[in-house]
Amino acid sequence: MPKYIVVDLSEMAVIVRYGEQPSSKDYRISIFPERHPNPHFHFQYKTKGDNDFFIVTVSTRDFEIMKFKEGRKRRLPKEVFDRLIKVLKSERPPDHIVQPGTTQWQYLIYQWDENVPEEGWKAKPKDIANLDDIEARGNFIYNASIRLERK
Repeated sequence: MPKYIVVDLSEMAVIVRYGEQPSSKDYRISIFPERHPNPHFHFQYKTKGDNDFFIVTVSTRDFEIMKFKEGRKRRLPKEVFDRLIKVLKSERPPDHIVQPGTTQWQYLIYQWDENVPEEGWKAKPKDIANLDDIEARGNFIYNASIRLERK
């Protein structure tokens, strides 16, 4: 297992920002230090051409959207899902925090484990999705309690 430097999550840790263009940062994956027994991350993206944006809580187990924190509750486009999976599978640029060869996904899980407030809430193998399986499924799933709006 690669060695990491733990990021202090007294407020929030941004795991990665990315966009469709190299200089774009319209998408953000982050972890908040909140009391929650289910490993998850927060995913934010801004819709092109308007001020609409979404912040959703996504389970690390099955990429279920557990809740919408901001924005209209509607299905996220498949292109957003595909780009997210591609970024999570990519290597983090080597720096003082991570060793070469570490993926964004490995780093996200490690930061969750190091910063959750309860020892029993660390990610167990059953809580961590196999990204190839999630990619093959092809999209997010939605919590049954979320009522989605039509576009």
